[in-house]
Amino acid sequence: MTSLLKRQPLLWPTERHGPTGLLPGYRVVLQVLPSGACLTLPSQNRIALGRGPAQADETLVDLDAYNGYQRGVSRRHCILLRRDDRLYLVDLGSSNGTSLNGERLEPHHPYSLADGDKLVLGSMHFSVFFFLPGGQP
Repeated sequence: MTSLLKRQPLLWPTERHGPTGLLPGYRVVLQVLPSGACLTLPSQNRIALGRGPAQADETLVDLDAYNGYQRGVSRRHCILLRRDDRLYLVDLGSSNGTSLNGERLEPHHPYSLADGDKLVLGSMHFSVFFFLPGGQP
């Protein structure tokens, strides 16, 4: 069970400046802040972000290596969905919530992501980047 955070995470308001389109062949990188570690996400259409081992039928990015538990990340915190040349984020009713560009998200509702967006899962901060391997972004 994920423990509740003792204080709300620091959030920063940002405006979108990057493209929202995620064309075929483009990859997604989550940069963990403040460490700067970069996680290139698998290219599957549905990816879970959370903690622990993946189930047989899912692709999970395990955030335990980045202190996910201590930072309030739930076992299945949110999912990323590729649909119609877009990337969507859905909070799965996580214990400590998800924020996008400083706004707390409503659980189980899809939100479109853009290149350069800022995410907070519990108190774990990320920047989102789209790129075309071997090409220009």
